[in-house]
Amino acid sequence: MARRIWTEDEIATTLAYHGANGGNQRQTSRACGVPLGTLQSWLRKAKTDTPRVADSSVESAKQKLADRIEDLAHELAGKMSSSAGAAAFKDLAVGFGIAVDKMQLLRKQPTQINEVREVLTAEERVDMLKAIFDRAAQRRDEAALPSLAETGGQPN
Repeated sequence: MARRIWTEDEIATTLAYHGANGGNQRQTSRACGVPLGTLQSWLRKAKTDTPRVADSSVESAKQKLADRIEDLAHELAGKMSSSAGAAAFKDLAVGFGIAVDKMQLLRKQPTQINEVREVLTAEERVDMLKAIFDRAAQRRDEAALPSLAETGGQPN
């Protein structure tokens, strides 16, 4: 049997999938159709000084994959709003969550909230809401005021 020759693009895409899978080699191997041993060899070589595929190629493949996943997430979000049944909505929501998580992993963005927030009292919540409404009203008022250029340099 002839030995399979992998292109640089195929290797880069596979390594990008590996990153999206959180480093799960078996899942990447199955998803990309690459033998596990071959994938492990590529990963070892990627850690050495002379990898077969340039880091820029892998990063480019990751960005392309992240963009494709983002498109998928948008498509799933659109389908969620028109979903007829609760089961269909749940499946779409799970798919959407996974897509967003993978996209963030590929873009090296956080996938979880790590900060601990203290519980707010009812009074603190009301104060925060008032501040939000005040800022929104201020922006609305500023947008309604004509600029000095519109009034010929004269204030109202």
